[in-house]
Amino acid sequence: MKKQILTFLAIALLLAPLAFSQSRDTGAIRGVVTDDQNAPMPGVNVTLSGSKLMGIRTFVTDSNGEFRFPALPPGDYQIKAELQGFGTVVRENIRVNSTATLTLDIQMK
Repeated sequence: MKKQILTFLAIALLLAPLAFSQSRDTGAIRGVVTDDQNAPMPGVNVTLSGSKLMGIRTFVTDSNGEFRFPALPPGDYQIKAELQGFGTVVRENIRVNSTATLTLDIQMK
């Protein structure tokens, strides 16, 4: 039993640097969705897609109109913002670099 615990701890110590290096090699996108009067828009569906993601990620803006997509692998992405009664906004070719947070504000009309 003692040998199994020591083996587990040794493996965990060996894998820890790998886990931390992967988390540092990601970026993020954050922003605020506003209307044409610059008022924050809560409840906007913001979707993120890109070849580095499996599927898409979705975020609904909070009461301040803010959204955030953390832990993104470096690459190019597309963001789409949708809310009934407003025109859909699509932003393409958004470049995310590792360890950086990109601020991308969106105005809907």
